[in-house]
Amino acid sequence: EADPGMTGFVGGLLGLVFGLGVLLLASALLASRRTPLALRVEPWLSDPPQRPGTRPGAGRQSSAAGVLGPLLQALAGSIERVLGGGDSIRRKLVRADLDLSLHDFRVRQALWGLVAFVGAAVPCGFVAVASPGRAVPLLICCVVVAVLGVLLCENHLSAQVSRRERDVLAEFPTVAELLALAVAAGE
Repeated sequence: EADPGMTGFVGGLLGLVFGLGVLLLASALLASRRTPLALRVEPWLSDPPQRPGTRPGAGRQSSAAGVLGPLLQALAGSIERVLGGGDSIRRKLVRADLDLSLHDFRVRQALWGLVAFVGAAVPCGFVAVASPGRAVPLLICCVVVAVLGVLLCENHLSAQVSRRERDVLAEFPTVAELLALAVAAGE
């Protein structure tokens, strides 16, 4: 017969070893996901190398894109497959004088859609808890709001294009007058 005190001791010891193993595994997983300190501090210690023709800060990721990167990348790819029109978006980005690539804009659209979904999901979640029979229509409502968020981002880009073109046209008489003065002065 086994001693009951010894069985409890061995069981406790095995539980302790198992718990320490799980703790070590969890800490190793968290450490592998963490960005090294050198990479986090580097942008504040030195100026990043600039490509010719780019503005300072161009191409940096937003904090949301850094945190939600893989999800936003996947959503951006889905938006590109569903909506298409990459050439049109590229032209709008150039006309709006934005230093974004098509992929960066699609990530921004995905972020707008995600924020819209979460914004709709919070109140819909409260309603769904109060009346569970309405959960499916509320979920559909959240998806529709997310799609509207994606489309609203593209509409915002079109508004930026219109605003910039309006500003350029408003400055055109001044530029023409300065050119006329320069020509009259012999330049």
